[in-house]
Amino acid sequence: MERDSGFDKQAFSRKLRNLRQYYGLSQKDIANCLHVDRSTYASYEIGRSMPSLESVKTVAELLHVSSDFLLGIHSEQDEAVQEKMNRILRRFPNL
Repeated sequence: MERDSGFDKQAFSRKLRNLRQYYGLSQKDIANCLHVDRSTYASYEIGRSMPSLESVKTVAELLHVSSDFLLGIHSEQDEAVQEKMNRILRRFPNL
């Protein structure tokens, strides 16, 4: 039986989509940076698949957040990032 890691794939996917839209990037823009097809990146945003750890790092740098934030690994340092995400969500309430 597989152990539940507590990882929230949907939260990860939602963060990717919201941050990408906040910065005005297309799925193709990020896919190009990751050297993958747009459809591969789109599968990350809908939670169908997960990027490699190297890709998570690249996306985090591109979107100006930590990999820990994207992956839902919380620490005291993430409070500032969480506030940034809250501002994004308030700015785009329909996301």
